[in-house]
Amino acid sequence: MWIAREANPFGRLSIRKFMLFVAAVCAASFAYIFVSAPTTHAEDIQWNGESLIYNQQSYTKAPDAGDNDSRGFAKGTHVYSYTEDKASEDAAQKVHLIYFEPNTDPTKATSASYAVYDFTPPDTFKNPTDKKTISIKPKTAEDSKTSSCVVQGIGWIVCPVTNFFASAMDWLFDVLSGFLAVRPAQTTQTNALYRAWSYMRNLANVAFVMAFLVIIYSQVSTIGISNYGIKKILPRLVVAAVLVNISYWICAIAIDISNIAGYSIQDIFISMRKGLVGVEGNSWNVNSWQSITGFVLSGGTALTALGIGTYSALAGAGGAIYLLLPILLGVLMAVLVALLVLAARQAIITILVILSPLAFVAYILPNTEKYFKRWHELGTTLLVMFPAFSVVFGGSQLAGTAIIQNADSINLIILGMAVQVAPLAITPFLMRVSGSLLTKVAGLVNNPKRGMVDRTRNWANSRAEDHKARNLGRTDLKRRNFMARSAQAIDGRNRKREGWRKVNEAKGDNRWHDSDAFHAIDTASREAERTKQILEHQHEAAWNRNIRSNVRSMEQELKLRVAIDQESLAKAKVDVMHEEFKAGHQPIYGPPTSSMHRLLADSENATRELALTGLRKRSAERVQSQQLTKSLLENTAQIDGQTLLEYGGGIGGSSGESTVLSGAVNDFRSEYRARIAEKQQLIDHFNLDATDRQKLALGIDTEGTRDDGLKYTFKADDVYAREAAIDIQLKKGSFSEVQAIVSASGQGGVAFDYRTTIADAVKNYNLDKKAVFFGAQTINDIAQGNITGEVGLNMAAARAIYSGKISDDDISGMKRAALQRLFQVTEADVRSSAAYTDPTTSDAQRVKMVTDFHANQEALKYSAWNVIHTPMLARNAEKEAADLLKSYMAPPPPSP
Repeated sequence: MWIAREANPFGRLSIRKFMLFVAAVCAASFAYIFVSAPTTHAEDIQWNGESLIYNQQSYTKAPDAGDNDSRGFAKGTHVYSYTEDKASEDAAQKVHLIYFEPNTDPTKATSASYAVYDFTPPDTFKNPTDKKTISIKPKTAEDSKTSSCVVQGIGWIVCPVTNFFASAMDWLFDVLSGFLAVRPAQTTQTNALYRAWSYMRNLANVAFVMAFLVIIYSQVSTIGISNYGIKKILPRLVVAAVLVNISYWICAIAIDISNIAGYSIQDIFISMRKGLVGVEGNSWNVNSWQSITGFVLSGGTALTALGIGTYSALAGAGGAIYLLLPILLGVLMAVLVALLVLAARQAIITILVILSPLAFVAYILPNTEKYFKRWHELGTTLLVMFPAFSVVFGGSQLAGTAIIQNADSINLIILGMAVQVAPLAITPFLMRVSGSLLTKVAGLVNNPKRGMVDRTRNWANSRAEDHKARNLGRTDLKRRNFMARSAQAIDGRNRKREGWRKVNEAKGDNRWHDSDAFHAIDTASREAERTKQILEHQHEAAWNRNIRSNVRSMEQELKLRVAIDQESLAKAKVDVMHEEFKAGHQPIYGPPTSSMHRLLADSENATRELALTGLRKRSAERVQSQQLTKSLLENTAQIDGQTLLEYGGGIGGSSGESTVLSGAVNDFRSEYRARIAEKQQLIDHFNLDATDRQKLALGIDTEGTRDDGLKYTFKADDVYAREAAIDIQLKKGSFSEVQAIVSASGQGGVAFDYRTTIADAVKNYNLDKKAVFFGAQTINDIAQGNITGEVGLNMAAARAIYSGKISDDDISGMKRAALQRLFQVTEADVRSSAAYTDPTTSDAQRVKMVTDFHANQEALKYSAWNVIHTPMLARNAEKEAADLLKSYMAPPPPSP
């Protein structure tokens, strides 16, 4: 029974929906940063602290021009310079200068002069080039800061996002460092962890009391645990009782050992790093992603933020953004994964401490010892992880520091910092070693099939592939849809290239197969295979001979065959059970369950649909056979310029055509008769009596009732049901019913469409024995539709009388209704017959007709007298027929 529940308007909460929500929040945050970030102005020069930024290069303040300046500047000219790296040893040193007129405050100026000079130390300038006037943005309070962005074009997007990632990275790294060690377990009773552990300890002690009571009862009553079992369990019970009550301190000691080992290893690597760097290097604090990011984004001018003024000659600051951003994103994701896994580690260790009393209780019994082992293995793995992580992390810190100290560019510094945090990326791998539980926690993030991030990415990729497939399969692309049409063209070229490659590979295979080398290899391979088969048959023959002479081998063979027979028997029983199950019978294995009821319903539905599908297929095949036969008879359609019979006959000519047509007709008639037989089975199954069958034969819907009361309606428009009813009635019905069906076979009769069936039944069932006028001529008239109503039957009877061939034996075997029709016709006036009134009949013919008819009338009456008075003939006649003959008989004339 279903219980109505209130629908959740937000749908079922899933990991994918949660990740999509987080992604939406991040996107909104970034969008806010993008919108709120300051835009880049159109000025050529911008201030960055005390320096100028022009063409993504930083120009620092140089001494003002003095007297006789080699650059030709007036005394007091304010100068800012940027020096290029020399392209080669022989090349001239290029210096870029931005300068302001004397008595001009550079911080308030809106324009400046620019020139490039060849520089020879210490103070010789010559060959000025590229002189021009450039605009400058007046300096503001914000420009005094060293966080300016030299990234042109999209700097308003890149710089805020990069700074955000850098600050987030520094914050997460500080948080992560606190998760490496586990907080030591406090033994004071006011501590929450101790109180939670004490509850579990009390529960475990109650279990111990119950266990001791069971042991005592078993020892006294000899019921329950045996003496051997008590001796085996008792030592474990005593040890576990002690360990349960001191399990908190055991866990506290294990945690302290893990922390001491982890910190000791970390201190060793820190000492090694200090010895590697030296005193002066340790003051160079570059382990801040935010400071490195500020240095890169400012184009190398934010030296104060780094605190590395003595290393101001670092190269590559302008292009380092292309290295910094992807590394920063990768490191940030690694830190997030590590943070999630290490936080889970902290929580699981706390839970393991609380559950420690129950874990030691599980140690008592062999069946529950596995739970203690799992607790022990998981706890040990989690605690060992801190020292192991310290080894990996300390080594990477040492390697990263060595790279940084030997760096001559900002790119190497960024690489060194990435190496320092690289172990965070393999934290899931360390967790995988730590146990299956933490593996699942790590898998929420980085498992390709079940991880939150990867599942979302796989889902997006799947949708992208679906969209790509739809575009490649479209045929209604408009001309202006250039991208989609180009994709289809590229896909077509790729498929063409792949197709030709397969063709050429196939040709190469054919060439190889046609070579002598392949034939030699193939022959050798086949010979080896044949030799193997010969040996296998020889071994099989030897084994069979061994079976007949060796009792052990015979027993083994018989065991195998008995096992095979038992398997076949078991399978046969299961097959029978399945067939009974499909029939609605439930195996008796206890009370029926709801799932068993559902299985029964599903099996019944499947069985019924399978059977009906088979019947539907047979019905379709029958219709196809009918359509094929009809098409062959019409022979109007064509295939490849030939009629159906010509096409089907093939090279057999007219003989082949006849064979095709006769075969199709034979198949159709066979199928037709089979369906009539099926309807006859239904008529018998639903107990239609003679009256019901007669109604159906004459085109009236009839309802039948089975023995159990189930009803079925036979429709008059069912051709096969009508055919079946007519056939049964002509075989089993009374003669009056037979005459009614025959009289309805003429033009306009309700059985006209079934005249062929009626004619065949009259012939097959020898109805001329029941009525002499149902001879060959009458059968032909029925097939032609010439027996119309009572008139048609009377004409058939009159024709029999005209023939004068009705014998005494014919009269004795006829049914009463047939005799009655025959004698009624003899009493009719021949002058009213159609043959007599025919204008083409001559007077002489009419006179002869009258004479012959009266003579045959008298002969018929004499035959009736003979039948009654001849004992053998009288015995053949039915009682009702004999009574009728007596009323019509006349004595024969005396012999001359």
